[in-house]
Amino acid sequence: MHTEFIWRYLDIEKFSMLLEQQALFFCSAKRFEDPFEGEFAWGRIGYEKFIETQRKLCATHGANMDLDMFMAFNLKTLREISERTYISCWHSSEHESEAMWKLYCKNPAKGIVIKSKKKTLQAQLENKGLNKLQLKPVKYVPNFWIKQYNPESDVFFSKRPSFEYEKEFRAFFQDDIVSTSPANGKLIQISLVDLLEEIRVSPFADQNFKNEVLELSERYGLDTKVRSSEIEMHPIMSVVENIIAQGPNWYQSTIRLAVRGA
Repeated sequence: MHTEFIWRYLDIEKFSMLLEQQALFFCSAKRFEDPFEGEFAWGRIGYEKFIETQRKLCATHGANMDLDMFMAFNLKTLREISERTYISCWHSSEHESEAMWKLYCKNPAKGIVIKSKKKTLQAQLENKGLNKLQLKPVKYVPNFWIKQYNPESDVFFSKRPSFEYEKEFRAFFQDDIVSTSPANGKLIQISLVDLLEEIRVSPFADQNFKNEVLELSERYGLDTKVRSSEIEMHPIMSVVENIIAQGPNWYQSTIRLAVRGA
């Protein structure tokens, strides 16, 4: 389902850095935990197609180069590109995800999620002079291979189906290979007041942490954007069943309706 909203789940430490720096951190593609990030191929069909494609490209562009050498040259180029490719990852959804709170906050009780829109993020980044800037959702495919002589950006917008739960939306740019040195990441200055729709506090948080987030946000003029999580952690009503044994084939159920706050 199409949605305009994007979310980024953060620990309190990363949230504090975001406010202090007034900048989004774009991580180098080679620093991601997924070993397949920015890879040339995966899946049995993907590898077969990659070899087939490279063989054809070598015959056309290889200048009589040996196929293995041609592939090694291309893969080295791709890894150099990955080192200078920087990505900001977001979760695309209409609503919060309890799974995302638990996966992307080291301590879910000390987590924050920032909410924005795809078009708002685009507007914040498109006037920064970022080379080859692109914003689009990730595709989850069982087989992938580089189809062109110069690796296309699809390599950074494709992941294996096992990550489909992430519903990832990425902002991506690349530095020029010749004129820059690779870095672990890049900070891009943005206006948080304009970027952020809401700041939501983890549903697992206590009141003290909520107050901490509110005070921190107030310091940077963002306190009006702080909201509680939309996720309910306890049902408003519950049913308690007491079973009393009355012999081998007998039981009696006593149902009591418990209403929170009553």
